[in-house]
Amino acid sequence: MTAGSSMTALQAASTDLIRSEAEAELAAIKSSASAEQFRIKYLGKKGIIRELLKSLKDVPETERKAAGERVNTLRAFLEDAFERGAWKSGEAGDRNAFFDHTLPGYPFP
Repeated sequence: MTAGSSMTALQAASTDLIRSEAEAELAAIKSSASAEQFRIKYLGKKGIIRELLKSLKDVPETERKAAGERVNTLRAFLEDAFERGAWKSGEAGDRNAFFDHTLPGYPFP
């Protein structure tokens, strides 16, 4: 095994590890505050995904495309999972409920 392929194997293992940790954290999110902490940790400006993308410059050129695809797939997965988060179901229904204030009220008995 060459140094370049060991770097890519290491990065593949780290993306798999990050994905499994993120899935566990997503399942544990119950509130908007913890959801925001998750977003900052993984998808934020100084987040894990951004650091992985910055580290692609250290990957050998022959392996860079595959490594970039893995990181982008992970990023897309995390963004999608975050957007359809289970914790949003209770909050979004109340906040986005349609109310037509021009309809007449209920008559009093």
